[in-house]
Amino acid sequence: MNAIKYGIITILLLVFFTGCALKRGEVSLHQEVNTSEVETKQSKTIFIKSINDNRVFEFQPKSANIPSLKEGEDDSDEIKARAVARKRNSYGKALGDIILKEGQTVRSVFETNLKIAFEELGYNLIEDEATINDKTMIVILDIEKFWTWITPGFWALTISTQVETKLHLKREADSNSETIAFITKDYFQTGVGGNWVSVMQSALRNHVIEIKKKVNNVK
Repeated sequence: MNAIKYGIITILLLVFFTGCALKRGEVSLHQEVNTSEVETKQSKTIFIKSINDNRVFEFQPKSANIPSLKEGEDDSDEIKARAVARKRNSYGKALGDIILKEGQTVRSVFETNLKIAFEELGYNLIEDEATINDKTMIVILDIEKFWTWITPGFWALTISTQVETKLHLKREADSNSETIAFITKDYFQTGVGGNWVSVMQSALRNHVIEIKKKVNNVK
């Protein structure tokens, strides 16, 4: 009887700390321009040539920061494109996952991220490649890592988002490739969806800041 009670208590605690961790969660990420950071628009132009989601997923990875999908979905391109997190219990066992709501992908999230960074830098976005000129900055972004995970603690849990991208910039005869890599984290009492979103959006804002630094370095 005591064992049964202990098991029930453990499950209740798990659900409390991870926010219905056994289910798949769907979230939307919202980003917007920081109007206080916008530079005066000039004649500078940018063309986003491509954004590539190069993340590698594993089944039953050794560490929580490695993207993973449940068995049977590890070859689903549609789910991979939207997968952003996996929930785990205090023993590291994979439970439910978190994906972006339909209509949003990791690639589209980072496309918005790029546009915000360059808008704040005062660049004009060119949509039609046929209209670019020699001074247009051509941008390619490779997404190597974008993943969020939970680390349970005694008094609070930690939600962390790891970002790693390769930013390729080309203008006239010059070209640069810059790696942006960091981890953003925060501490919470529960793992409800809003807390995961908060950390991911903070990480995306940090990515905007890093993009702007890299671009300014090649001016």
